Amino acid sequence: MQFCFDFTQIVCYNITMKLKISMLAAFVLLLVNCALLQDVKERTAVRNLQVKLKSAHVTDVTWNGASVDLSFKAHNPNAYDAVVNSFDFDMLLSGVKAAKGSIRNNIRIEGTQTKDFIVPVFVSFGGLSSGIKQSVLNKQATVRVLGYITMNTTLGGLRFKVLDETPLQ
Repeated sequence: MQFCFDFTQIVCYNITMKLKISMLAAFVLLLVNCALLQDVKERTAVRNLQVKLKSAHVTDVTWNGASVDLSFKAHNPNAYDAVVNSFDFDMLLSGVKAAKGSIRNNIRIEGTQTKDFIVPVFVSFGGLSSGIKQSVLNKQATVRVLGYITMNTTLGGLRFKVLDETPLQ
């Protein structure tokens, strides 16, 4: 009786199995990476946060200045919540820098939602011309806000420029 064993079939079988397993692992890795990249892409889309100055209302006038409530509308068009950590800005009245404003409390804007918030600002009459003071008293000035919003995301902090204007009311 003769026994003949072909080792080339075993070697070919082992190589073929290793190749199939390697290709399957590469395919699974590719799918996982694509899912992660999509997640990163969606989370970085928070940069599209839209902040508009809705209105500026004089709430109080004294000899020293005027209190103004700036009303903002923020829209988050993304699927993920956005948390505004700070908002620092300059307020201009008819093109003249009149005040600084800021908020430090967190404002959460849920995914695909819009949220309104108010920032009170005090405009000191000390450094303003009489024409600007009069425009505030007569509510005839244009209010412009120029600043930056800082947000924290899973990818780190993001900073957005905000520039908008509205008539003083």
